[in-house]
Amino acid sequence: MPRPTSEKQTNSHPGSAVTKSTKKVTIKNGSGIPTIEERLGYLRPSRELLEFYRRKLAQYDNERDDILLKLDRCKVAVEEK
Repeated sequence: MPRPTSEKQTNSHPGSAVTKSTKKVTIKNGSGIPTIEERLGYLRPSRELLEFYRRKLAQYDNERDDILLKLDRCKVAVEEK
């Protein structure tokens, strides 16, 4: 016979048991339901999501470098006039 535990478990998806968090959520929207931002704040990012943002940051860094090179070329062209 399984031992009862002090943690409550809820099934958010069929076949899965998720331990209910004991963190207090402050309700700011007045409806009694936590906001999306509050609920997302408790989630841990997945490896795929972290890798996606690493790639995006690298892409933005490359774009920034390209823009800075173009600005330098424009600056030189304006100074030569």
